[in-house]
Amino acid sequence: MKWKAIGALALTTILFSTFEVVSRLIAFDIEPLQVNFLRFIIGGLALLPLAIMDMRKQSIRLDGDDFKNLLWLGLLNVTFCLSIFQISIKYIPASAAAVIFCTNRFLFIYLNPGGEGIISAVCRYRV
Repeated sequence: MKWKAIGALALTTILFSTFEVVSRLIAFDIEPLQVNFLRFIIGGLALLPLAIMDMRKQSIRLDGDDFKNLLWLGLLNVTFCLSIFQISIKYIPASAAAVIFCTNRFLFIYLNPGGEGIISAVCRYRV
Protein backbone atom coordinates (compact mmCIF):
# COMPACT_ATOMS: atom_id res chain seq x y z
CA MET A 1 0.00 0.00 0.00
CA LYS A 2 2.84 2.38 0.85
CA TRP A 3 4.46 1.84 -2.57
CA LYS A 4 1.16 2.54 -4.34
CA ALA A 5 0.93 5.86 -2.54
CA ILE A 6 4.54 6.76 -3.38
CA GLY A 7 3.99 5.75 -7.01
CA ALA A 8 0.81 7.80 -7.24
CA LEU A 9 2.57 10.79 -5.73
CA ALA A 10 5.51 10.45 -8.13
CA LEU A 11 3.21 10.13 -11.15
CA THR A 12 1.16 13.13 -10.04
CA THR A 13 4.30 15.21 -9.58
CA ILE A 14 5.62 14.28 -13.02
CA LEU A 15 2.32 14.94 -14.79
CA PHE A 16 1.62 18.17 -12.94
CA SER A 17 5.12 19.55 -13.47
CA THR A 18 4.86 19.10 -17.23
CA PHE A 19 1.65 21.13 -17.45
CA GLU A 20 3.26 24.51 -18.17
CA VAL A 21 5.62 23.09 -20.78
CA VAL A 22 2.87 21.22 -22.61
CA SER A 23 0.57 24.24 -22.36
CA ARG A 24 3.27 26.41 -23.88
CA LEU A 25 3.66 24.00 -26.79
CA ILE A 26 -0.06 24.01 -27.65
CA ALA A 27 -0.82 27.61 -26.63
CA PHE A 28 -0.83 28.86 -30.21
CA ASP A 29 -2.82 25.93 -31.65
CA ILE A 30 -5.68 25.64 -29.14
CA GLU A 31 -7.45 28.47 -27.36
CA PRO A 32 -6.34 28.86 -23.73
CA LEU A 33 -9.87 28.71 -22.33
CA GLN A 34 -10.54 25.52 -24.26
CA VAL A 35 -7.39 23.92 -22.82
CA ASN A 36 -8.48 24.98 -19.33
CA PHE A 37 -11.99 23.61 -19.86
CA LEU A 38 -10.76 20.27 -21.20
CA ARG A 39 -8.19 19.94 -18.43
CA PHE A 40 -10.72 20.36 -15.65
CA ILE A 41 -13.63 18.49 -17.22
CA ILE A 42 -11.44 15.42 -17.82
CA GLY A 43 -9.87 15.64 -14.35
CA GLY A 44 -13.23 16.24 -12.68
CA LEU A 45 -14.91 13.33 -14.41
CA ALA A 46 -11.98 11.05 -13.57
CA LEU A 47 -12.04 12.02 -9.87
CA LEU A 48 -15.83 12.21 -9.39
CA PRO A 49 -16.41 8.45 -8.83
CA LEU A 50 -13.57 8.35 -6.30
CA ALA A 51 -14.96 11.38 -4.46
CA ILE A 52 -18.47 9.90 -4.35
CA MET A 53 -17.17 6.58 -3.00
CA ASP A 54 -15.13 8.34 -0.32
CA MET A 55 -18.06 10.58 0.68
CA ARG A 56 -20.30 7.53 1.05
CA LYS A 57 -17.64 5.71 3.03
CA GLN A 58 -17.30 8.64 5.47
CA SER A 59 -21.07 9.40 5.47
CA ILE A 60 -20.58 12.97 4.24
CA ARG A 61 -23.63 14.65 2.78
CA LEU A 62 -23.55 17.97 0.95
CA ASP A 63 -26.34 20.50 1.30
CA GLY A 64 -27.26 23.58 -0.71
CA ASP A 65 -24.72 25.82 1.02
CA ASP A 66 -21.95 23.36 0.25
CA PHE A 67 -22.85 23.35 -3.45
CA LYS A 68 -23.01 27.15 -3.45
CA ASN A 69 -19.54 27.35 -1.88
CA LEU A 70 -18.15 24.78 -4.30
CA LEU A 71 -19.63 26.70 -7.23
CA TRP A 72 -18.11 29.96 -5.96
CA LEU A 73 -14.67 28.41 -5.46
CA GLY A 74 -14.83 26.67 -8.84
CA LEU A 75 -15.78 29.84 -10.66
CA LEU A 76 -13.14 31.86 -8.88
CA ASN A 77 -10.33 29.35 -9.27
CA VAL A 78 -10.93 27.53 -12.55
CA THR A 79 -12.81 30.13 -14.55
CA PHE A 80 -10.98 33.25 -13.45
CA CYS A 81 -7.55 32.48 -12.03
CA LEU A 82 -6.51 29.46 -14.06
CA SER A 83 -7.97 30.83 -17.29
CA ILE A 84 -5.89 33.98 -16.89
CA PHE A 85 -2.89 31.78 -16.08
CA GLN A 86 -3.50 29.74 -19.24
CA ILE A 87 -3.72 32.91 -21.33
CA SER A 88 -0.48 34.23 -19.80
CA ILE A 89 1.44 31.14 -20.91
CA LYS A 90 1.28 32.53 -24.46
CA TYR A 91 3.29 35.57 -23.42
CA ILE A 92 5.82 34.36 -20.83
CA PRO A 93 8.26 31.42 -20.72
CA ALA A 94 6.96 28.16 -19.26
CA SER A 95 9.55 28.29 -16.48
CA ALA A 96 8.36 31.72 -15.34
CA ALA A 97 4.76 30.53 -15.47
CA ALA A 98 5.65 27.53 -13.28
CA VAL A 99 7.34 29.74 -10.69
CA ILE A 100 4.41 32.16 -10.60
CA PHE A 101 1.92 29.31 -10.32
CA CYS A 102 3.83 27.68 -7.45
CA THR A 103 4.15 30.90 -5.46
CA ASN A 104 0.41 31.61 -5.40
CA ARG A 105 0.16 29.46 -2.27
CA PHE A 106 1.99 32.18 -0.35
CA LEU A 107 -0.75 34.63 -1.29
CA PHE A 108 -3.35 32.34 0.26
CA ILE A 109 -1.25 31.94 3.38
CA TYR A 110 -1.22 35.72 3.62
CA LEU A 111 -4.98 35.93 3.07
CA ASN A 112 -5.57 33.13 5.58
CA PRO A 113 -3.52 34.02 8.68
CA GLY A 114 -3.92 31.57 11.53
CA GLY A 115 -6.34 29.43 9.56
CA GLU A 116 -9.23 31.87 10.03
CA GLY A 117 -9.16 33.83 6.77
CA ILE A 118 -10.95 33.67 3.45
CA ILE A 119 -10.34 29.98 2.77
CA SER A 120 -11.66 28.67 6.09
CA ALA A 121 -14.65 31.00 5.85
CA VAL A 122 -15.68 29.39 2.57
CA CYS A 123 -14.80 25.76 3.42
CA ARG A 124 -16.82 24.12 6.13
CA TYR A 125 -14.97 20.80 6.20
CA ARG A 126 -11.38 20.40 7.32
CA VAL A 127 -9.15 17.50 6.45
